[in-house]
Amino acid sequence: MLRWKTKTIAPPDYYVRLRDIQISLGLELKQMGNLICIPEVTYLYYERANTIEMSLETLIQFAVKAWRLT
Repeated sequence: MLRWKTKTIAPPDYYVRLRDIQISLGLELKQMGNLICIPEVTYLYYERANTIEMSLETLIQFAVKAWRLT
């Protein structure tokens, strides 16, 4: 078997830090969802790693808006 066929890439682990960022900013789930323009439930799924594929656009929005709050 070809070597590149056997390798897998681990999903990004950004969800590990989402809760920490939420706490450090002093925001609730609904506020975090509103911050990046997604429903509260969707944010909760990201935070709990139920959904591990956050779009790049959402991730960029989150980074920019969280940076502005600090």
